[in-house]
Amino acid sequence: MSYALVAALLIMLSGFSLYVYRLTMTIAGDREYIAGQRTQIMRLADDLNRKEAVLSVLGARRVEVVPMSGLGVDSAAYGTLFLDPDKKLGILHVSNLPLLPQDKEYQLWIFKEAKKVSAGTFSTTDDFEKENFYTLTPLEISGRREIDSVSVTAEPKGGSTQPTGVAYLLGSKPAQ
Repeated sequence: MSYALVAALLIMLSGFSLYVYRLTMTIAGDREYIAGQRTQIMRLADDLNRKEAVLSVLGARRVEVVPMSGLGVDSAAYGTLFLDPDKKLGILHVSNLPLLPQDKEYQLWIFKEAKKVSAGTFSTTDDFEKENFYTLTPLEISGRREIDSVSVTAEPKGGSTQPTGVAYLLGSKPAQ
């Protein structure tokens, strides 16, 4: 075999190896891009589900509203509880609540007939582009008339069986 043929084969093999390497790198980059897109799709699907839940309550035949005001140091905070009494569903909108430490989260309480009933926990974000709407657990009430007041407190992560933390928001039904 001639040296020219061996040299040509080595050059072709080197070129092919370089081509395979670049192709492998392109495939790895594409896989990374696809994984990122899948994550984005899951995040968008989650956002869509939350927005559909909000629209479901806001679009109900009968929507009841309980405004909430900030307390104490955080008096700039406010919230609104939207209730669909027919389906016993609720949406909570909050604004200007401070970020809590990692081991705490907010918990919504419904006070009725001297009982304190948890309506779910939530954590706020400092991402101002996100909407601060939270879907509540199925409610044990059939509307505003059963509510004496509502409150948002800071509780240990996972929530409490009774309010133990500082209250940040308070709302009550209007006088009849």
